[in-house]
Amino acid sequence: MIDLAPQGFEGNDLEPRLAKSLPTVRNTARETDSGKVVRYNRLDRESVPTPSSRRLTQSETMKPKPNDDAKPTKIAPPKQRSTAPSAADGSPPLPHIVALGASAGGLEALQQFFKNAPPDSGMAFVVIQHLSPDYKSMMVELLSKNTTMPVKRVENGMPVEPNQVYLIPPKTQMTLLHGKLLLGEIDHSKGLVLPIDIFFKSLAEDQGERAIGVVLSGTGSDGTRGIRAIKETGGMVMVQEENSAKFNGMPSNAIATGLADFVLPPERMPEALLKYIQHPYVQKAPDPSGAPSAEENQIELLLALLRKETGVDFSFYKPSTILRRIERRMGIAQMITVEDYVRHLSESPQAVKALYKDLLISVTRFFRDPEAFEILRRKVIPEIFAQASGDQPVRIWVAGCATGEEAYSIAILCAEQIEESKKNLDIKIFATDLDKEALDHAGRGAYPESIVVDLPDEKLRRYFIKEGNSYSVQRNIRQMVVFAAHNILSDPPFTKISLVTCRNLLIYLQPILQNRVMTSFSFALHPRGYLFLGSSETIGDLSDSFETLNSRHKVFRHRGDLRPALAESVDLAPLQERMSRRSADLSRPFRASRASSRDQTVDQITAKLLREHVPACLVVEESGRLVYTYGTPGDFLALPAGQATLNALEMLPRALALVLSSAIYKAHRDHKTLTYRNIHLRGRDRMRSIDMTVEPFRDENSDEKLYLVFLAEAPLVPAVVAESESLDLDAKASQRINDLERELQTNKENLQAAIEELETANEELQATNEELLAANEELQSTNEELQSVNEELYTVNAEYQNKINELADLNTDMNNLLSSTQIGKLFLDLDLRIRKFTQPITQEVDLLPHDIGRPVGDFAHPFMQAIQRDAIKVLKTQNVFDQLMKSANGRWYLLRLVPYQTQQGEIFGVIAALIEVTALKESQLTARKGELAAAVTLNTLAAGVCAINEQGRIILFNEAFDQRLGGKKLPLSGAHFATLLAEPGQTPADWHQIRKDLQSPGIITLWSSDGTRHSARIQTRVASETTIWVATLID
Repeated sequence: MIDLAPQGFEGNDLEPRLAKSLPTVRNTARETDSGKVVRYNRLDRESVPTPSSRRLTQSETMKPKPNDDAKPTKIAPPKQRSTAPSAADGSPPLPHIVALGASAGGLEALQQFFKNAPPDSGMAFVVIQHLSPDYKSMMVELLSKNTTMPVKRVENGMPVEPNQVYLIPPKTQMTLLHGKLLLGEIDHSKGLVLPIDIFFKSLAEDQGERAIGVVLSGTGSDGTRGIRAIKETGGMVMVQEENSAKFNGMPSNAIATGLADFVLPPERMPEALLKYIQHPYVQKAPDPSGAPSAEENQIELLLALLRKETGVDFSFYKPSTILRRIERRMGIAQMITVEDYVRHLSESPQAVKALYKDLLISVTRFFRDPEAFEILRRKVIPEIFAQASGDQPVRIWVAGCATGEEAYSIAILCAEQIEESKKNLDIKIFATDLDKEALDHAGRGAYPESIVVDLPDEKLRRYFIKEGNSYSVQRNIRQMVVFAAHNILSDPPFTKISLVTCRNLLIYLQPILQNRVMTSFSFALHPRGYLFLGSSETIGDLSDSFETLNSRHKVFRHRGDLRPALAESVDLAPLQERMSRRSADLSRPFRASRASSRDQTVDQITAKLLREHVPACLVVEESGRLVYTYGTPGDFLALPAGQATLNALEMLPRALALVLSSAIYKAHRDHKTLTYRNIHLRGRDRMRSIDMTVEPFRDENSDEKLYLVFLAEAPLVPAVVAESESLDLDAKASQRINDLERELQTNKENLQAAIEELETANEELQATNEELLAANEELQSTNEELQSVNEELYTVNAEYQNKINELADLNTDMNNLLSSTQIGKLFLDLDLRIRKFTQPITQEVDLLPHDIGRPVGDFAHPFMQAIQRDAIKVLKTQNVFDQLMKSANGRWYLLRLVPYQTQQGEIFGVIAALIEVTALKESQLTARKGELAAAVTLNTLAAGVCAINEQGRIILFNEAFDQRLGGKKLPLSGAHFATLLAEPGQTPADWHQIRKDLQSPGIITLWSSDGTRHSARIQTRVASETTIWVATLID
């Protein structure tokens, strides 16, 4: 219903009469409400139903059938249910899979995360990064140092197991199916590669409510689209705190969606994850017998609190949906009982807001389900355009529009159809939702760059503008869409709608409410209008009102002959009550101004005088628009045929209108009052003579120019009055026409000159603009490629930097190790040039740092010459060479040369080690002297004597022993004593067994090589903690 009451007209009495023709739309919304519509799209105000107008109440709006129950189903506390999906082969339930998406700067965040992650949490962690295809990733080695969990690079088909870390390989994109990680080739057709979004989406589809997505440091918006998919299935989303991220592009885009359940620094994330998965409503369910009625009362209190704080009644929503969302929020808030959670909600507006947003599920995307939108493009939109007339707008209603992607998708289809059909129709798309934050986002029309996955390049180029890391909808598309807050359950529907789309909203409502909404949609559609629902939704009991165009994609057409009765669709009580209050409010100040009965009498007299004795008077604007009337203007004014108007120049007879137009022009130009006499006007039965006076008037409050026009009937006899003008209608008209023609000709010439100048300038600007567009597209493509390469190189650089730090630490360790050995070392390359040396070698060879790079042969020192000689042999044979050398100062050294080998086994040079063995050499000399002295002493003895060490070897014997048991046939030096204990031709017994059987002192039998038998006494001696056996011949 359009409020036609102009200024000064009392139009309130129209409402009760017009209300009978409801449902209609009335442009009398509060200024703040209408302003929202203007702010979203900068459009003129559009008539939008508001909660203050007619309401579709739950009790009276749509009368249920006799067998329907209008009461909401009572939502009981959670029952026992399994939440853990099993693998496809029936194996035990899968672990919670945590997907961590990271890009530039993500290595530090991942290291902090895994340092604080317990190794036995029962979760599986999948890391998705932007990896360079041209460099080998070292993430396995780097992350392994921060966790004791096994870190694996994924192979195709690898099953996910708990307490494991899985890394995406380079040059691949990864998905999850039935708990197994699948690898595929990267799709470069879209230009922008978004591996995090791809895996998050597959994780949501595979794991549902158990999906957990974590967005860490990185540039761009990868992950933003993926977390929407996770939230849509009821999963949990965690985002790195922006201040802790090295690059906050990805975290800030994820946070901006409003879908993040936790925003934390990486080191605090594992603790929050563990608490979340261990919560009873996430890990396991309550007692299957159900909770006590007190818990049910708490659920009702919770819904009542939501209704109070948000104005939305969720009691008619499906209990399973409500409970799942409540459980999830309780898990995030770490609340065990519903009572505690209700208390938490009553104390925290932010918690109420979070639950409210969870229940609304504002998740969508451009051209969601492309096959369904293709049906709209090929069949529905062309048919709507064919039925539309040029003077009426095409009206489309997108209910539950969320952040606007679906509404803009419909607008793009309409824009394409306008271009194809050459019909420039006025398109009005009403996009409504309960979530005001989502509507604000939709009104801005700015979306992350990840939408390139949903949109073809041609649509991106034609209907979007790239601005930094986001895309903005072009103005011509945005002007088609009007976003407004609207509750389809309680607010009146729109009317004369050609297409209603409501996708994946009805599935969350109970059947009784689904029927009411469908009835509302049926009423909103004009005959042969179209309905587009989600893939899991049906038209319910209204199958007689719709015909099915496509059952798979849920496209229906209204039959037109069956429409719900108006009284059953719209509740008039609130409107009538509002009208009564408004009438009372309007009349109260009027009555209060009547101070006394005399004042009332004076008012009545004044009204009578104005009505009966004041000539007809019109108050008009310069354009002729009628503002106010006095007296009896009905004798002169008449509504013209066709479209209704309030312009006096069209409502007055032609003769008076022509005079009034000229008079207004002159009064405006000369700023004086004009009077015209004897204007002849032909009536129905006689000629009339009319006097007209036009007086300019300025409104002091608004500074607006108005004109008072007095019309009075005069005798037909001509009369001349002072300061008046006798009217020669033809002369005046001719003069006025000549003035207007001259002014029009001048304006035409000026306009033509301006048009020519603008055309020239426009052609130049058009050419420049085309060049700039082409250059911008090239630069944009180049920029995207460079940005992708930059992220990959940053990741590689971070890995290399970590490796460099490790190598620096390792080099320090090796230097300290070499210094601590106090061994002189000389490193030579393949050309025997000095690469490196340690300090101890300078005690014998005079080496300085600047000698690095010199050939070892340049030095005349004996050690250097020996090193050169043996190094050549080492390089040829790859064997180790040892030799003892004595220095000029009398010190002894072991010179050892070994080949220098790389990890691949290649010889890269020679290492010479100079180990001082002076003390060892002196000990050997001392021992040798002792042995000689002992041998001289033993040889003076007549009896044969020998000494045996712990290994059974003969280490010492005299000549008498050698003559009787040795000789040429059996050299005794180094021989094993066990051979003397065995008869010739027999195998010697094991020495260790012989030792056990020997008694000390004891008598043993020895055999010579010629078979002679000898008796000997054997006993042990201990010297320097070493046991020695001594055998003495006694025969």
